Amino acid sequence: MNGKGEDEVFTMKWIQKGDSARLQLLDQSDLPASVSYVDLHNAKEVAESIRSMKVRGAPAIGCAAAYGMALECLLIAKEEPSVSGSTLKDKLQDTKKAMDEARPTAVNLMYATARIVEVVDTILNIREDASAALISECIVDEAQRIFNEDVENNKRLGSHGVATIDQDVAPMRASKAAKTEGATATNGPAERLNLIHHCNTGALATAGHGTALGVIFSLSQAGKNLHVYVDETRPRLQGAKLTCWELRESRIPHHLIVDGASGLLMYQGKVDAVVFGADRVAANGDVANKIGTFNLAMAAHAHGIPVYACVPTSTIDLTIPTGQDIVIEERSSDEILRVSGGASIAPDGTQVFNPAFDVTPARFLTGIITEEGTLKPPFGANLKEAKEKALQREKDNRQKSLLAIQQKLSAK
Repeated sequence: MNGKGEDEVFTMKWIQKGDSARLQLLDQSDLPASVSYVDLHNAKEVAESIRSMKVRGAPAIGCAAAYGMALECLLIAKEEPSVSGSTLKDKLQDTKKAMDEARPTAVNLMYATARIVEVVDTILNIREDASAALISECIVDEAQRIFNEDVENNKRLGSHGVATIDQDVAPMRASKAAKTEGATATNGPAERLNLIHHCNTGALATAGHGTALGVIFSLSQAGKNLHVYVDETRPRLQGAKLTCWELRESRIPHHLIVDGASGLLMYQGKVDAVVFGADRVAANGDVANKIGTFNLAMAAHAHGIPVYACVPTSTIDLTIPTGQDIVIEERSSDEILRVSGGASIAPDGTQVFNPAFDVTPARFLTGIITEEGTLKPPFGANLKEAKEKALQREKDNRQKSLLAIQQKLSAK
């Protein structure tokens, strides 16, 4: 999944012939047992796939949602070809609301659906009588731009991650190696870079390459000698099922561990850095990520081990002051009680609290790696600056997009 060839597994693919289209999604709930795809034909199906985690990972969710909006627009245009632009916009606003509710913690989802609605506004400001078919064309173009931008941003993020690891972690590792003649067979040679990764943040969780796992891929591509400890990531086991699968496909050495083993590894001096992604970053640098991230960051902080959240700037939400303001999704008790759908592991009637995410306070982070560079504490001003840089780059891209829309409108 990391740029190996034409026949590699893909997370999602847009397929269109004329006014008929479908989104083909890798069903991640089947991994690693089998590689299978689902064909989605409308926004409702896309939202359900997001909700049921057939597709997951904040960037991938955003891309899927944008394509879901495009599918819905094409259907409306096909069923009601004479629908007015204002009515079409109202219908898409309703679609956006339903889509956003599928995973309320993932800000990339809201970001992507908002961009689709903005395209409609742009078109109607230029030509109030634009047809539904023409609006649909422009929305499909925008969804594909969102997808392509994510791949580009993830590769930029990966490059910054390599530079950060070289600058921050390598000197600490060299000092540790000087004090240690070798390491255990599990740890590998003393010069090997050992990282802990939580959940899944690779190509499966994005349009391509990945965020935190993308940093690991970039380190491997840069020729670094590395090894990854993979948190299994209870209760849905994304680390065990998905991250191990991606690392195996990329031939990167790794060991799977239970989430509670990270502290022991740190105590034994077997961890050089911790990397993970995030579904939302608050204005003060608090990050919401998969449940278990907070515990991992606290353990690393206690042992003086660098901790990095690796996120696209689209995940930064400056309207949220702190992590306490982030809505935390709660999921079914069966995810905890029934591992892989099996028999209950607890007595009947056991009450369950199953938050999908937790919030890691900014004070436990060494840095936040983005496509605009690595941000260091204090995060507030640095997050704002990175967001502004990204918005300016996006603005430049949107100008190109606007020109393309204008050209398309004038040609029709």
